[in-house]
Amino acid sequence: MRWKRHKAHNDALQLTSMSSKLKKEGKINSEFEVMLSNLPLEDIIALKLELASKIIHNTFIGLPLWYSLKNIAADALLKYAFSIAKTKNEAALMLGLTPLYFDKALYKYGTLKYFANLILKFPKFNGIEKKKQKNVLAQKDFTY
Repeated sequence: MRWKRHKAHNDALQLTSMSSKLKKEGKINSEFEVMLSNLPLEDIIALKLELASKIIHNTFIGLPLWYSLKNIAADALLKYAFSIAKTKNEAALMLGLTPLYFDKALYKYGTLKYFANLILKFPKFNGIEKKKQKNVLAQKDFTY
């Protein structure tokens, strides 16, 4: 039995990787990724909160951190799934969401806008000319 060849990955979809996006923005490097991978998620969240609270002199009074945690985690999961998956349908299945709910969540948390600058800067996306890239996120690879 012959194995089917895998289609070449679209370079524009690979640009949605969180790691490559943050590296291109100069926010992280390979050494930071290694150090970050050695920390548990709880420690990373606690450290991020501690660093943010130093700016405001260790007070988060009036901020509903406990109730905001669900939105923070949902946003992080959407960015992760969108950066790993090749299509929106695959990302929805990865998170156990229906396609309709996944679309609503992408809109609510602004995930597509977060990655839009990387995708739109790519000279060609799925054979679409640069002139037609305004609605590039609604094209074939991002539909069900």
